Amino acid sequence: MGGCSFYENLQDEEDFIKSTKGSFIKVWASLGSDTAESEQIQGELIAIDSNKLYLLLSDYEVAAPCIAIERDKVYYFELYYAKPNTSFWTIPVFTAMTASHGIFSFITTPISGLVTSLTQAYIMRSSYSESNVMTIDELMPFARYPRGLPSGVRLEDIL
Repeated sequence: MGGCSFYENLQDEEDFIKSTKGSFIKVWASLGSDTAESEQIQGELIAIDSNKLYLLLSDYEVAAPCIAIERDKVYYFELYYAKPNTSFWTIPVFTAMTASHGIFSFITTPISGLVTSLTQAYIMRSSYSESNVMTIDELMPFARYPRGLPSGVRLEDIL
């Protein structure tokens, strides 16, 4: 049931195309001088250029809510497009409905539970991508500014 909740900054699937915000992203990167240790940073993907990724952090308790991360420091990322249109209630309901199958429910109950779980897992997977599936350059369409940070826009002004 841990997959039933989503990040609060994700828009619904039907609003994804119309949204002016970038997608939610988790990035594991080396930010300090010690290149062996990585940190997890998460927030809205603002822009990507040839050298950096710009993120608006989801934790606004920091001094600078929008940061730049050098591309070569990024080890791994997960990009979340939108809240998937899932129906987790189908797993227990459809599995319980197999009780009407009588003696055959011993066979159909695990099959129903497996099929509905796999269907919901597929829907969940279709709403995000990872760095082993796409490159940093392929993230550009999912940023708030897909063609890069506009000239004259300062990181401090982005909210």
